[in-house]
Amino acid sequence: MRHQLEMIQHQMQELLGQGRQAEWWRRSRGWDGQQYAPHALRRARVDITALWRHKCPGIYAMPEETDITYTHAMIVGPPSTPYEGGFFIFGIRYGPDYPFEPPRVRCLSSYRYGRIIELHPHINTNGVVSLDILNTCSDHKWSSAHSLTSLLLSIQTILTDNVLLFDPKPSEGAKVLSEDVFIYDMYVAHQTISITVIKTLMGAKAYRIHPYILRAMKKEFFRNYQKYLEICRSYQFFDFKSFTVRTHDSITFIPHFAFLASMLRDLHHDRQLQAARRDAFKTTV
Repeated sequence: MRHQLEMIQHQMQELLGQGRQAEWWRRSRGWDGQQYAPHALRRARVDITALWRHKCPGIYAMPEETDITYTHAMIVGPPSTPYEGGFFIFGIRYGPDYPFEPPRVRCLSSYRYGRIIELHPHINTNGVVSLDILNTCSDHKWSSAHSLTSLLLSIQTILTDNVLLFDPKPSEGAKVLSEDVFIYDMYVAHQTISITVIKTLMGAKAYRIHPYILRAMKKEFFRNYQKYLEICRSYQFFDFKSFTVRTHDSITFIPHFAFLASMLRDLHHDRQLQAARRDAFKTTV
């Protein structure tokens, strides 16, 4: 198992060494290079300040140091859902006329970190979030009364169980069976731990995750560690069995929850050692 962790770490170091530009994922077609209205910049500052002042459980956000129009955000998966304890990271870009037009939101966890996967029927594999308040689905409900806080809370509310029942693009004439819902939730729980927790934590440096978000991830990892193991135990009966997951493309899924539990234990041990070394260093300084 230690060998598996070392392989992943090596892959992440290779990715870091490729010299990827940190700015590409902040680009937004049609907005780059435009002159921002003073009210847009002012409102962006107001929004982030309001979020810090009135903290919402499981929600973290920090603007880019040199660009107030871009915010790094993380939503921790809510309890008692397949997303529980997951680190769902979003990039939020305000437009030149914000808040009179909605921001653009990308879920980086679904296409930039680890691999391209579907984590939710409302989150495309290219990271686009389909929500009415973002005007990215059939209903357009954005108004200037919305804010960064209301946006992140809206995203948090869709991270629930039985999400397949709320698929915005169901297959024509297809019925959603209870078995489909169970398999989809199991798939989400597996990918939440595998991709958004293990691979994202281990690849944080290569992915250039904002230091504030990374600190929150480490804190939440220890807080949710026992729950991760509990989720793995509850599903490991299904390990090595083949399932068809009703994503938009329908995929074959073979879970390995026992393997994930072993990786979690190794990762937890490594993080504890790192914390102990930091504490020892502080006492000697």
